[in-house]
Amino acid sequence: MKLKGPSIILAIVGLQFFTLAMDQETQENDTIEKDISEDVGDDISDDDQEIKCMVHAKRPYGVSPTFTLYGIQHKFSALLIGYDIHTEERRSNKGSLYGWSAPKVPDENGTAKFRFDIDYVSVLPQSGVPLSYCALIFSPPVFPKFDVKDVFGKPAMNMERYFGSKEHLIGAFKRKSRKITECCFVAYPMASRR
Repeated sequence: MKLKGPSIILAIVGLQFFTLAMDQETQENDTIEKDISEDVGDDISDDDQEIKCMVHAKRPYGVSPTFTLYGIQHKFSALLIGYDIHTEERRSNKGSLYGWSAPKVPDENGTAKFRFDIDYVSVLPQSGVPLSYCALIFSPPVFPKFDVKDVFGKPAMNMERYFGSKEHLIGAFKRKSRKITECCFVAYPMASRR
């Protein structure tokens, strides 16, 4: 696909960003993909594996993006967190829970595809401000606790979805699981047509 025009989405693993741009005429309903990789190092020191991630998202993000992981060897689940900066009570470095995946098992080649099939919600970018989302990959899989289930079904902007820092969320599962990688993307506002 020939890419030009304004930035639409970017994908990251860890903290390294990659930008993807797309023709303005095809941006509303087209699917966009970005393949990125980074050695996750100490997060999975027992396995010393490299996990690659591809985010396959369709504007306007009303349906969960599809994530494809390559090089993953263990059963896992994922949590989708987002950083909504449109609400005054929240800070850009604090997150909210926007989705949960059922446990997934990679195939014999270490490939796994998943979507957020449990309680996916999204916040559309507004006023020209992009929003960041991250899929936190946990192995062994993590399951919703009763207090977490209380947010299911709540609107995307509901304060009950707010959990504070990413480290706080990861720490809540540290006795039963560990975060082995994260796969993130940025949702950009739709460009107005002239």
